[in-house]
Amino acid sequence: MHKVINWVIVGLGNPGETYALHRHNVGFIVLDAVKKALDAPKGVVQFSSQVATASYKEARVYLQKPMTYMNLSGRAVKELLSFYKLEVEKVIVIHDDLDLPLGKVKIKQGGSSGGHNGLKSLSESLGSDGYVRVRVGIGRPPFEKEAVVNYVLSPFSKAEKVLVEVATDVAVRASLLIVEKGAVVAMNEINGLV
Repeated sequence: MHKVINWVIVGLGNPGETYALHRHNVGFIVLDAVKKALDAPKGVVQFSSQVATASYKEARVYLQKPMTYMNLSGRAVKELLSFYKLEVEKVIVIHDDLDLPLGKVKIKQGGSSGGHNGLKSLSESLGSDGYVRVRVGIGRPPFEKEAVVNYVLSPFSKAEKVLVEVATDVAVRASLLIVEKGAVVAMNEINGLV
């Protein structure tokens, strides 16, 4: 009899229709695709989040969408981890990343928030930055003077959506690979992709 391993996959974003297709909501977009891939139930509202539970390989996976808005995401994740007594190292956070070109996906474990308020909230609330990140590139604003806030809270163009769909597929694969084989194996496979 195998011991069930628990993982949490968190998608970062802002709740509500207004933000649904914004760059900053790539974490939510990918998490929805992970839920679909795992044929997860709709889920329930708990821990200031939408939470669904699914199984993958030998693991039980909690799929969490914090409803606290990006800057307070850490509180919601802390609530879930405390309730289920889970370790920070078993948390996978899917988020948008300005420092990666649009459509690029990279896995990283630990490190600074890189100015991302959702990650900053997580590290502060959890007292650790040891969680695994699935970084989904959204690129930088095309114009030097365009404010980053306006850029991340703007929707993808039609052409960009094609790249987002490709990145979503890779990010789903990355998340499930981490659950199945761990972050190091997943990094070796995913980070080398163009």
